[in-house]
Amino acid sequence: MSRQYPTPQALLHEHGLEAKKSWGQNFLIDERVLNDIVRGIPMSSEPVIELGSGLGALTAPMLDAGFRVIAVERDPDMQHVLRARFAEYPGFTLLAADAGHLDYRAIAREHGIQGPMTVVGNLPYQIGGRISVNLADMRGDVGCALLMLQREVVQRMVAAPGSKTFGLLSVLMQRTFDVQLYRKVSPGSFHPAPKIHSAVVKLVARPLAISDAADAALVRVAKLAFQHRRKTLRAGLGSWPEAVGALDAAGIDPRLRPETLDMATWQRFAEALEPGRL
Repeated sequence: MSRQYPTPQALLHEHGLEAKKSWGQNFLIDERVLNDIVRGIPMSSEPVIELGSGLGALTAPMLDAGFRVIAVERDPDMQHVLRARFAEYPGFTLLAADAGHLDYRAIAREHGIQGPMTVVGNLPYQIGGRISVNLADMRGDVGCALLMLQREVVQRMVAAPGSKTFGLLSVLMQRTFDVQLYRKVSPGSFHPAPKIHSAVVKLVARPLAISDAADAALVRVAKLAFQHRRKTLRAGLGSWPEAVGALDAAGIDPRLRPETLDMATWQRFAEALEPGRL
């Protein structure tokens, strides 16, 4: 990965473009960060789905490392740059689409992806959390993901039960993935430099511990509980009597607050909710 690549500044100048602030475009320029991300991708990944490929700063080293890459990009200007750079690469496929509205299973069928998918991306901050939760909802379909997000969002994803930052996002992500703060990234690693700090989160799929129906119950009950995170579970879940009743069945103290429950307890709670009452 010692090959020299054109800088984002040079590519923007070459194609007469500027970063679109309204699109949240901040292009990664730090080669150390790029190298670390590529090293974190499982070698068995075939292919890698890259969300928001932009100017191809991450696409290039992934291709040179031997990965096939499905580059997802919605900006027509960026699509033009990607075609110009990588059209001759046999492992490159451009998908002109919005990363926030992807049908991953359709992509897997179209490209013959047999096992769990690998996803990477430098995501716009305003939609990064939503895209991450979408991946968590695809139980068993995504094996690994490395995503660049706002650092505060990553800290909420990796938070431990009982901490001030443990909340709904923590539960939604940790129910599906082992979540790791993979690398912190400073504003100076981007062009243009954002005003906030970033981090790469690594998501590795956990074995499925509960059924799809129980998982749906977990999502619903967690969303309701964290709407009233300062209240006890009994008070916060008062509008769903069956959920209050399931606390006793699961052996959970109704006086606890939602941020104190670990993932095993959330799963036990969800399994206690009877199917058909969702």
